[in-house]
Amino acid sequence: MKNLLFILFCFSGTASAQYAIQPYGDVQGTPLKEVRYTEVSGSAYFFDNWSKGKIITKSGKMYQVDSLKYDLIDDQLVFLGDKGIQMHFAEPVTKFEIENGLGEKSYFVNGLPSAEGLNSNSYLEVIYDGKVALYKRTSKVVVEDKPYGSATVNKSFKLNNSYYTFQDGTLKKISLSSKTVLTLFESKKTEITDYLKNTKVNFKNDQDLKNLFIYFNKL
Repeated sequence: MKNLLFILFCFSGTASAQYAIQPYGDVQGTPLKEVRYTEVSGSAYFFDNWSKGKIITKSGKMYQVDSLKYDLIDDQLVFLGDKGIQMHFAEPVTKFEIENGLGEKSYFVNGLPSAEGLNSNSYLEVIYDGKVALYKRTSKVVVEDKPYGSATVNKSFKLNNSYYTFQDGTLKKISLSSKTVLTLFESKKTEITDYLKNTKVNFKNDQDLKNLFIYFNKL
């Protein structure tokens, strides 16, 4: 299922999602009633600006989208329809890619087994797809802060990142560190120990993590 994501995204969609897919709602196509966080500093989205992307629906249809956003509060995709109206997709989206405006793309999937803090509808970013796969869960919550001596409550978005491995049909939340990695890759402990000694792995850097999982999966 995961490999299908990258295969399908190699091809161009045949229609623009703004015109091919109706929004959630009644048969007339009720637009999304956007919740605007006017008193919260920051953004609720994965990328602040509208981005280009591609989506694959539950039935396997693929669409190119010119104006896409990923809402990290509600864990939902929204797009701009006719006349700039924000909408949800009528059919559930199981895979999507979204560009950051600099040519870099992030890939997301759902439909994986439930795990700590997740259900099968939760979107996960694909860091590495292999026998032992690595996924990243990105979410945001609204937090409040009241400075000492002030009557004003400041609200802002707090970003939360967590990582999951997928192996032998099981999705598991992990805390990434040298100790965790050695436990995870215990069957190749010697090789991984040497890799960690020779490579300065930043466990907060997704590219470093991807390289680590690529190395292990090739052993």
